[in-house]
Amino acid sequence: MSNASDTSWIVENYSSASANIVWYTGWITLGASVLQLHIEGLFAKSIGKKINTVVNALIGLMILSSSLACVPYNFVALTTGATSVTCLILSSIGNFAFYIAYFHYSWIRGRNVIENVVPSVIPFIPYYFAVFTLLELTTNTLYTAVSLLSATDPAYASLTSWDNNTYTACIALLFVFDLLVMVAYILYMVQLQNTYSNADVGALRIISLFGIASQGVFFLSLFGEVVNSYVAWDYGDPVHCTVALVLTGMDMNVGTIYLFLQLWMKAVLEKEKANSLTKRQTAVDRARSIISRGAGSVFHPVKLATTEGLATGPGFCLALVAAKADSNK
Repeated sequence: MSNASDTSWIVENYSSASANIVWYTGWITLGASVLQLHIEGLFAKSIGKKINTVVNALIGLMILSSSLACVPYNFVALTTGATSVTCLILSSIGNFAFYIAYFHYSWIRGRNVIENVVPSVIPFIPYYFAVFTLLELTTNTLYTAVSLLSATDPAYASLTSWDNNTYTACIALLFVFDLLVMVAYILYMVQLQNTYSNADVGALRIISLFGIASQGVFFLSLFGEVVNSYVAWDYGDPVHCTVALVLTGMDMNVGTIYLFLQLWMKAVLEKEKANSLTKRQTAVDRARSIISRGAGSVFHPVKLATTEGLATGPGFCLALVAAKADSNK
């Protein structure tokens, strides 16, 4: 009896549940954006410099555009006339800006890793990005136009078809790009397991780990969006309704999850940078101490370092040179 009641509730309330997911996601995204911008401000204070790099600008653009895409969309169905049209256009602009910023940001963050793993693709990325930008602009424009037209309008069918085609092409390009970046991160991590690593690759290791998680989240979201868009759901089946609602929620909230992961990565990178500077300063201090006890020959300090159990690899040699330069000033 209970199962039958639950089943009928899911089927009967699917439309309102789906609308509620969209509605609450808009306000959750807005609240998350305010928090994310506050965190960005705290980063600027903690490191004592302005947030003026391309990476930070793109993160800021993604934060703002995610809210612009979600919040006005909540009012499209609640308003009429020019207000509804304006909300729809603003939402489309936000959606376009988010995906362009996301693509560019992912490329900048992953470029060093991709150059190490699959350098042959580097020359093609600018063309790939240009095609994606054009298609994303086209599909958002067509979607806005179709939404404003009546289903009886002569242009409705053809514009809908073009919108579906360009949307499919955008999803396919994002799929390929996400897969490329994620695989590059995974291969790079495998390489690090098989080679000597030092502080110089600490940042790339962190970027790779968070990159795998970030691209994985986005990849799953795209998969859910494709399934939700192209699978013929049976809305009389409670299982179909449940899966469709879960995929809708996942697709709507991926931007928020992705951005929190990027801010988390920034915090870890700052910590890694501070630890790296501390280690280098310690190495210089220890090298300076060894030089002061050496006999003037560079071989004596290295011998002393070896007998005292200190590292004598590239990092120590650089510290030794730095310390020796300081002692000659």
